[in-house]
Amino acid sequence: LVDEYGQTLKDDGRKRDHYRKVIQRLHTAFNELCWKKLADISKSEFRAWIRASNLKPKTRQHYQSAAVAFSRWLNEEGMLPESPLDGLPRVKGIAASQAPAVALTEDEAARLLSAVPRYRRDFYSIMLYTGLRAIEVGRLKVANILSRDGKLFIRLDPEQSKAKRLEWQEVPDFMGHTIGRLTTGRAPEARLISKGQPTRKTFQRDLRSAGIEAERSHGARITKHALRRTYITWTHGITESPAVRQKLARHVTEYLTDKVYTDRLALNLHEVVDRLPDVASTATVSPNGETGGDSGGVPSSGDAGRSKVSSVDPMDSESGSGTQSSRNRGERRGERNPTGDTKNLENPGVRFPPAPFRGSVLTNTRHC
Repeated sequence: LVDEYGQTLKDDGRKRDHYRKVIQRLHTAFNELCWKKLADISKSEFRAWIRASNLKPKTRQHYQSAAVAFSRWLNEEGMLPESPLDGLPRVKGIAASQAPAVALTEDEAARLLSAVPRYRRDFYSIMLYTGLRAIEVGRLKVANILSRDGKLFIRLDPEQSKAKRLEWQEVPDFMGHTIGRLTTGRAPEARLISKGQPTRKTFQRDLRSAGIEAERSHGARITKHALRRTYITWTHGITESPAVRQKLARHVTEYLTDKVYTDRLALNLHEVVDRLPDVASTATVSPNGETGGDSGGVPSSGDAGRSKVSSVDPMDSESGSGTQSSRNRGERRGERNPTGDTKNLENPGVRFPPAPFRGSVLTNTRHC
C-alpha cells in the first residue's frame, strides 16, 4: 500500500525527490513500529515513536506529515472508515520562519521570463498571472482551461487544489495566446505543461541567468513561491478591495492575503509617507531653542516642561508595569498549582479541569 500511495503521488505530478522521500519515511516508520496491517495503525503508538526518536524536530515533522497524509489517503480510498492519525499535534521545537514575504519587481519578472526556455516561461507566466502554486500548475490538464463569454478561467478540481476543494481562477486576456498554444490540438487529459514543474535548483539557476539576487538585503530568499507572492502583491496596486484580493488569492481569510503573502517593500509605502504635509520645516525656532514665535502656551523649562513627557514603559498597561500587567493577565486566565488543578484566582470556587497526565508513553509501545 505504501508503494501504491507513492505511485499516486507520482501521478499527481509530485517531484521525484518528494515522493521517493515520502515512501522511504513511511517504510522506515512502519518497520520500526512493526505495523504490518491496517489494524495496527495507532495514533498513540506513532506519537510515542516520534517523541522517542533521535531525529531533529524538523525531520520528525516530515515523518509525521507523511504518515498523516498516508492515513488520510487510506480513508479517501475507502480502506479505513476514518483517518487514524488525524489530530496529531505539531512537533515542538521547530522555529517558525521569520523571513518576510518577498515579491519580484516588474523589471525582475520581465528579466526572468526573458532568460528561460519557452516551457519554463509558460510555467512561470501562469504562476505570475494567475497566482497558482507551483504544484497546482504542475497538475493542470488541458481540460482545466475553460472559456466563457470570451474570458478564460482555470478550474482546479479538489485533487488538484492545495485546499482540496473546487476552485476557479480568472486568467488575464493577454495570456490568451500562451494558453491557446498550450491547448490547441491536444487531448483534454494531457498535462498543460508537459515537462512538469522546474526543480528548486533549476529556478535558482534561472534567477542567476536573469541577474536576480536570490536573497534580499533583509534576509528573505526568492523561491518559486515568490511568483505567487508577486501576483498577490501586484493586485494591491490594482484594486483597493480586500475582498477582491482575497478571492483572487483563493485564501480563506483577508489576513493571509494582506499580512502574510504581500511584500511590504514592493508596495512603495515611502511614496505615501513622502506626501505627508511637511509642517516641521515651516515651523520657526526661537533663540532659546523653543518652537514658536513666543512662549505663550509653551512650557519653557523646569517641571512644567518635563511633565509633558512621562517615563512610561511601552509594555505597561495604563498605570501598571508590563510585568504586573502580564501577571494580571495570567491571573485572569488561571494558574496551575502543583497538584495539577487550575485555580481561577478571580473566583476561587471555580476550578478548571486538571492538566493531562504526561507519564512515560513508551511503556505502551508494541515491540516486534
